[in-house]
Amino acid sequence: MSSEALGIAYYLHRSTPDLARTMVRWPRGVTQAPPDETDRLPTRDLAALLESLERAGGSALAARAGVDAGLRPATALPLLLRSSASVEAQIERAVAYWRVLSSSTLERRSVGDSVELVIVDEWRDRTRGHDHYAAFLVGLLVGALRHAQVTPEAVALPGSGPGSLNGSSYAVFGVHASSGSDLPRVRVAAWDLLAAPRGADGDVATFLGAHLGRTLERLQMAISWQVDELLRDHLADGMGMRGAAKLLGLSERTLRRRLDEEGTSFRERLDGVRRARALELLTHEDVDPVARALGFVDARSFQRAFRRWTRMTPLAYQRSLREGPALHA
Repeated sequence: MSSEALGIAYYLHRSTPDLARTMVRWPRGVTQAPPDETDRLPTRDLAALLESLERAGGSALAARAGVDAGLRPATALPLLLRSSASVEAQIERAVAYWRVLSSSTLERRSVGDSVELVIVDEWRDRTRGHDHYAAFLVGLLVGALRHAQVTPEAVALPGSGPGSLNGSSYAVFGVHASSGSDLPRVRVAAWDLLAAPRGADGDVATFLGAHLGRTLERLQMAISWQVDELLRDHLADGMGMRGAAKLLGLSERTLRRRLDEEGTSFRERLDGVRRARALELLTHEDVDPVARALGFVDARSFQRAFRRWTRMTPLAYQRSLREGPALHA
């Protein structure tokens, strides 16, 4: 469960047209600025909210809300990005604290003379709501960059359609986005890393960095984080819920309840850890050893799971890596 998800709902509420806003049931607290940290919203409920906004604009609305969050921040991480001294510092801090904002990690990858920011999610089954969620997160990155007067070289989103935004990606991002990506991506020219956001403030950045560091420490005490750590250490062993509960000193029933309270499940944690590790191993390993390392009974089971996670086969993913980043301005 996440107060940060409630913060995202706040930005969505702020960006939704008045008429459409009245057609959606909003969670308590979204009209506060910023939302009270004691109020919580499961990220799965946020995905459901995003899906309910389909008629109001779907991914385009979510992306615009994300850009607005970067340009007019009201919660901790967007404020930290805005107060950073440079785009380089923005990226460093976003990578460090992204887990505070969402159920995803942010990775920085060098691509020639550019830097690619890749959002690696842990969603078990992608829905339209999750695609809209990804659009918001990409929008937040683009909005923060825009405050430093930087336009991305390229943007890629999951989902179908022109740039996954019904043809409005250029109006939202300032660059035409590609669709059907395995993961949400934003590419920035290396020479733009020195650009400074307007209103950068070192004292504010230091204060917010410390605040987010404490928040991240609290999140790491969550049972879902502890389960993730166990699974990373025991993937090849095929650890199930019973084994994880035993190592945590809990009953299976208690573990299931505590995961449910955090808006997740053991299957979702396992899928997320397997997916992240698969994307890493497939850069240099064949399919069969990767399947064994992830604890699958055979390569065919792994291939089915990988297609569910990414909408492509492991071999297709490896081909895409050899051919270079699937980003086109």
